Amino acid sequence: MAGELGKILDKRVGPPEVNEAEAVELMAYTALHCVNTEGRNRPSMTDIVANLERALALCSDSHGSISSGMSIPSD
Repeated sequence: MAGELGKILDKRVGPPEVNEAEAVELMAYTALHCVNTEGRNRPSMTDIVANLERALALCSDSHGSISSGMSIPSD
């Protein structure tokens, strides 16, 4: 997915740092598995929470805050 990451991210935000890219990939991986048509092949809530906590930690490691690199355009 790393090669495709740039295709799906908002260019206005700027390129992600290495840890942020890893966090996005982990979240995408988790989301992809959550929508598996076979329920038994979906991750448990424990696994989902662990992945999201890991992604959050990766972003916090990058900037000390998950919001420092984000901007939300006003409409």
